[in-house]
Amino acid sequence: IALEKGELKLNGSKMTPMADSSFLLADGASLKFVLDNDGKPTGAQIDNDGTIIQLTAREEWKPTAADLTSFAGEWYSDEARAGFTIAVESDILFLVQHPVLKMNLRPLYKDHFGGQGGYVLWVTRDATGKVDKFHVTASRMRDMPFVRVR
Repeated sequence: IALEKGELKLNGSKMTPMADSSFLLADGASLKFVLDNDGKPTGAQIDNDGTIIQLTAREEWKPTAADLTSFAGEWYSDEARAGFTIAVESDILFLVQHPVLKMNLRPLYKDHFGGQGGYVLWVTRDATGKVDKFHVTASRMRDMPFVRVR
């Protein structure tokens, strides 16, 4: 959830405020924030026709240049039979798939990034803490793992 140009958005889609303090989402579901005793949001509940999805608030992550460099490289998925490049330019992380896609990946929280169109990417690490897989989720894809090939 982010504030963009004065509008709250969930994964890039506008959240419309409603009179009951909830928000109408683009898919017709409603979202209501869960507040602590001081009125600070600690999470949210999405109600999609009786199916409830719980969200937990996380602090924004501000990775260092060294953090970003650890993600750079060539990534490939046997399942998708596709690959992409993660590149760092001026302390900004990009997913690049030639010849047409260059998507800015904005840090969400530790090791998680958001991209245009509702993409969410995150990494897993091996026992030594080294990034070993990139995982991609989008509208029609859930947890597609990519391994570093270079």
